[in-house]
Amino acid sequence: MSRWFRWLWDLCWLVRLTVLVPIGFACSCSAVLCGMEVHHMKTLLLTTAIILLAGGGFVLNDINDKEKDCIAHSERPLPSGRISQSTAWLVCLFLFACSVCCGLSLRSTVVNMQLAAALALVVSYSSVVKWAGPLKNIVTAGLAALPWTGPAALSGNWTSAAIPAVGSVLLVLSREILLDIRDVESDRIAGVRTLPVLLGCKKAAWLSALLLLLVFLAIQGFGIIEGYGPTFTTTVAIGIGLPTVLICWVLLRARRSKYLTLACHLGKLQFVGGTFAWLLRAY
Repeated sequence: MSRWFRWLWDLCWLVRLTVLVPIGFACSCSAVLCGMEVHHMKTLLLTTAIILLAGGGFVLNDINDKEKDCIAHSERPLPSGRISQSTAWLVCLFLFACSVCCGLSLRSTVVNMQLAAALALVVSYSSVVKWAGPLKNIVTAGLAALPWTGPAALSGNWTSAAIPAVGSVLLVLSREILLDIRDVESDRIAGVRTLPVLLGCKKAAWLSALLLLLVFLAIQGFGIIEGYGPTFTTTVAIGIGLPTVLICWVLLRARRSKYLTLACHLGKLQFVGGTFAWLLRAY
């Protein structure tokens, strides 16, 4: 692997490209649900602003987590030294600046207020909130609603995006608890009072599993009651229900590191599966 290719690979990991793609997908899906054109310039600018904001937040979080990551994740770009701290800061500030420019070009007060609030939450999370125990999970989960509420604010159609936004918040909250279970030892050493540290891994695992089950049953039930048809309910069963079963098995039966990491990746697929179900519903 060449030096430059390795650097680009690490940069993509630093901004969490595998997470940014589902975020952009959710934003586009929300735009369709709200009656907007996906290829419209305002939709593209809003999606870009949200993706850049999220990417900058991931980089900022890694900068502030560098010392903790040296304990449990020394192979990551920053702790390993493959990407310098100064480079990470430049990437972070560049992404934030581009996000602000895209947001301002929309000329929507409501959308800009949302983006400003999200930026404040991202900065406070990376610098302060993550040390405040379970509050960090709530902040991260709240930010997961932005890809849905952004297009809703821009179009003025809040109703269509409400259920997907709430579902995304709960799915991300469950995944955040799962990540904390995986990192419980390094968090305990670093003095971060996460739910697994405060309650124990077993209770935190049950809470994470119950949140997943709640989301699946609520969305599936909503689809049946509203008569969304077999295509929607089947997609929800495969995209949300199947990963829920597998993740719950890991949480309640096999809480080993490699399985927890696999479950974290399943959580991303679950988010995409749920988004795809809502996209099918829009069409």
